[in-house]
Amino acid sequence: MLTRSGVIRKPSKETLFFLFVGTLTLSVYTTYKGFYGIFVALMHARLEEQEITGWALPYFWMPSAEALRAGFYPYSLGNFFKYINEWAPVMCGWFVANFFFSLYVYGIAIILRRLWVDIEALPFPYAQTWLIGQLIREETNGSKYKIFMTTLIVMFIFMLPFTIIVLYPPFPDIYGWLKNPLFFAWSPGTYDLTDAFPFIASTIVSPICLQTNPLYYALCLLAPLDILFSGMIGWLVLKMILPQVLYYFGYYSGALKTDFWGKAWMVPRGEPLKLNAFGGMGLFPGVVIFNILLNWRYFADAFKYAFKGGDVELSKEYRVGFLFIVISLIVLIPFLIASNLTIASAIVLLWVTFIASVGFARGHVYASLGPTCDSGEISAGWFYPLYGTHIEPGKETAEQLMSLFMANRFVASSDDALGRTYSPICFMLDSFKIAKMAGMKSIDVVKAMIVASVIGAALTPLINIVGWHYFGLMIIPASKEWNFMHVGQATVYNAAPAPWPWWPHALAGFITAAVLSFLRLRYVWWPLDPMGLALVTFGWNFGWWDTGPMLAICWVIKYIILKVGGRRLYEEYTIPALIGIYTGFGLGVLLVSIAGIVRFFLPY
Repeated sequence: MLTRSGVIRKPSKETLFFLFVGTLTLSVYTTYKGFYGIFVALMHARLEEQEITGWALPYFWMPSAEALRAGFYPYSLGNFFKYINEWAPVMCGWFVANFFFSLYVYGIAIILRRLWVDIEALPFPYAQTWLIGQLIREETNGSKYKIFMTTLIVMFIFMLPFTIIVLYPPFPDIYGWLKNPLFFAWSPGTYDLTDAFPFIASTIVSPICLQTNPLYYALCLLAPLDILFSGMIGWLVLKMILPQVLYYFGYYSGALKTDFWGKAWMVPRGEPLKLNAFGGMGLFPGVVIFNILLNWRYFADAFKYAFKGGDVELSKEYRVGFLFIVISLIVLIPFLIASNLTIASAIVLLWVTFIASVGFARGHVYASLGPTCDSGEISAGWFYPLYGTHIEPGKETAEQLMSLFMANRFVASSDDALGRTYSPICFMLDSFKIAKMAGMKSIDVVKAMIVASVIGAALTPLINIVGWHYFGLMIIPASKEWNFMHVGQATVYNAAPAPWPWWPHALAGFITAAVLSFLRLRYVWWPLDPMGLALVTFGWNFGWWDTGPMLAICWVIKYIILKVGGRRLYEEYTIPALIGIYTGFGLGVLLVSIAGIVRFFLPY
């Protein structure tokens, strides 16, 4: 708006591109789960459960309880320097963990770039936001600008009540997202239908939610029709119909007498389906593995270019990718061993990171969203060869506590829809697509993200910790989470992804991924995609996020749009409208954040 009116000079394409990539990268580390959320969650282990779980945390992950308590209240900056001998290794340790895990997945992203961006030409829904840059530079027609601005303003107005509530708490919670107990506060807009209507709880076996947040619908509408259709069919068959039929054969006893959380725990873990194992340990890794197997020639060529040469540009690109992986492994393996892991558990953790990051990235760039999980649905089972199928409660080792915490909450957790460790690979792949759209080079993406990652990984812990001491951690109005070390305890491990034995269910999921992947490759008309099924069969996509109804609604809407107006209606009108919704939502959140700073910190 400002550039079109001549108030400010139109920025260059290069300036917008690097601003976009740099901001995207910094958000990995500065968002809630980038550092703050995970760190304050681990504080509980040191402060309240030192003898239960905290003893397994190395000094470079968490300082002493005394050093932590010294920053609880305002104007304690002197205590930061008093305990600087404890805080310095902590900040260094978190830099190593954050930066080198990012470098590891950056290397994977570089190797995948040509396959996913150029050869498969995946849709990359989030990369469509480059439309904003095109609008700023006036590279598109006026109708797109008008549509974009209209939905932006509407969504911005939609978000205004949250700003008012921050500044004036008695203001009514118009949408019910914040104060109505039937909405999940940590998932804005998700409404619990099971507990809201007793007849649903007493007649339907599986838990059901309805999404009321327009942002999520806007995201899903950018997903391909086959993904939406696959998710809808998976939700109807695997979540709604089969458990209902099986209940009348004696399974899921008590499901109609329990609440949402009882159903959300019982159905995905219970016999005979054990959907957490089917999806999390079978279908999800199958999507990753069969994408590699079906494209084995591509990866063989990548090795050839990297180690034997050939095309100059491709050789350089693949060499950088493999170099990043090698450097990260050289640093991470000793770091993980120092973190109480063994070489074997470190290798398993890095394998879990690979499966999780590539799988979630596939969902991100193809389906616009990925599976959500936080309790070992896609990770715990890989540790069974090391720890067995059962851990005795109260007898967990430091290796088990640390490796399972890192697997479940650091490298393979996505309860916020975009987790901390795999978001770098998603954002790098998005940036590669944007570079192609903007006429920039992929090496520009790599350079910008490495610089931004160094800055973000180094400064985020420092700024957070210094800020806690100045403002007082206990005074800051932000969640203090729960002890994430609990996911390394026997009670979680023994039920993740489901009570043993679950290998037949995982095998069935793996075979399903293989068959559907082959059919998708062999027949253009085949409608079911394994990633679509993975979006609804396990984790919190099955529970409190419940993507099934949203995918079904979006499939109907998008099908009508394409049937009535074709690609022109979708590309010329729908996409600008959706991007406007994202932007309006983002500006609304920015305004809420500014209001929070004004209310709580000015004056302080």
